[in-house]
Amino acid sequence: MKTNALSHLASLNWEAFFGHRTVRNGECIEFTGAKDPKGYGRVGHNKKVYLAHRVSYQIVNGDIAPGMFVCHRCDNPSCINPEHLFAGTLRDNTDDMLAKGRSQKGRGETHSQVKLSAEQVKAIRLDTRIHREIAEEYGVATSYITNIKSLRCWTDIDSPVVRMGYAKGERNPTAKLTREQAELIRADNRTFTDIGKEYGVSRVTVSNIKKGKVWRQ
Repeated sequence: MKTNALSHLASLNWEAFFGHRTVRNGECIEFTGAKDPKGYGRVGHNKKVYLAHRVSYQIVNGDIAPGMFVCHRCDNPSCINPEHLFAGTLRDNTDDMLAKGRSQKGRGETHSQVKLSAEQVKAIRLDTRIHREIAEEYGVATSYITNIKSLRCWTDIDSPVVRMGYAKGERNPTAKLTREQAELIRADNRTFTDIGKEYGVSRVTVSNIKKGKVWRQ
């Protein structure tokens, strides 16, 4: 993104621009629109495509200086919560990556900054509590728990979730719904928000069920 390409966004309302394309995940505000393979949101504006978290930062904080990166304090690529974003140099971004265990030079328990053991990771993947409660018990960020459960990290750890190969539906030990509940949601004519509140899932999950993106079986 060019430094001044979206200068006028600073005058826009963040909620109006992003509100209908976000979902809360603990303290993170995740972008639910298009994403790249690494999980970073992509947003279109004036026939151009930009990184959603950079746009979010710029709306709230103004122009991004040349050569500066927009980094995530929460280590959640999909998050666009302005409070979780900060501008930094390439060195700042690299130091942040190393501190959070994303360096290719060390993985799992071999990384110098690791806070969990392999056995704890296995337990987390099978834990059915909400991510925030699990994070509080293990002393890590909620987004880290999300990444562990979605197999974005610790992918080399053998556990039931990994062995089943992204287990779907009721086979997934972390599933919040049963097949019967998914069928009821698909037939429910209420708003996605109302359905989500009843079943304890997000409106995005409800939408994905109705569209056949999940629980297709």
